[in-house]
Amino acid sequence: MQLYTIAYALPVHVQRIAELEQELFPENWLSESTILGELERGPCFIALTANGVDGYLQTSLKEGVLDVLRVGVTRNAQGNGIGEALMLRVLDVPHTLCILTVVKDNIPALALYKKLGFELYGDLGRAWVLTKTSWLSIHDRSQCIGTVAFRQVL
Repeated sequence: MQLYTIAYALPVHVQRIAELEQELFPENWLSESTILGELERGPCFIALTANGVDGYLQTSLKEGVLDVLRVGVTRNAQGNGIGEALMLRVLDVPHTLCILTVVKDNIPALALYKKLGFELYGDLGRAWVLTKTSWLSIHDRSQCIGTVAFRQVL
């Protein structure tokens, strides 16, 4: 079992994330400048191991919608729970809806997303679109606000 720490990615980590992009997604990897720009659009987390950055998760967050853009774990570190830890960490970010796409033949990722409560939303041909509603959904927030207001009346 490999020990790791989940932390926020900083600009100093961008070069390593770009290297992982090229290794894990050779057909459509993101450049350092693109990754740096994405850091401004939503939280990005890294998994730090004794080897350095062995995993990352990049998002975009807009109007309560958390879009998981990339999840990557080095091949040597896969199977140690790093992807799950990254997903659990990002699901702690306040949002109303989380959305992601996953290639249909990525069986381990599909199993993880199902375990985490994601549901099928759409079919892009080669990939599935999955969503997960947060406990901070608009419906739930209105109930909480109503409950608080109701308690204040009492």
